[in-house]
Amino acid sequence: MNDTIDDLARRVHRWIAIEGLLFETLGRWTRELPEPAVKRTMATWCHRHAWHADLWRSRLPAIPHHEVAPDGETWLAPLRSAMGNVNTAAEALAVLSGPVLEALEDAAAQHRDAIDVRLDGPTARVLDLVDADLAGERVALREL
Repeated sequence: MNDTIDDLARRVHRWIAIEGLLFETLGRWTRELPEPAVKRTMATWCHRHAWHADLWRSRLPAIPHHEVAPDGETWLAPLRSAMGNVNTAAEALAVLSGPVLEALEDAAAQHRDAIDVRLDGPTARVLDLVDADLAGERVALREL
């Protein structure tokens, strides 16, 4: 079954929240972690996830007099906690390659399964970009 417009709005709100969290966290790690290669990678990803948030904002349905409030952030709490307890580059890389990328990949797959690309090509294209960036981040994490 395909998402309704309200389902799409809730998913987009979630994407905006997680991409915003990644932007903030990766930016903080860029300032705090001492390893130059890790700083450079985090800075690049920080801007990439800010761009993803902008892409998702453009997919937020705008229907006059019909607002869908973001659902609770309880699903985001475990990632916020995992990323908040990082003090070293090794911990940051472990958190990113483990729970963060796994959660993002799962969310993208679930979102892709919930849409019909013939009816929602723009969302499918954003998911294609997100998937490609996540795959690139996974490769880069292995190289660090």
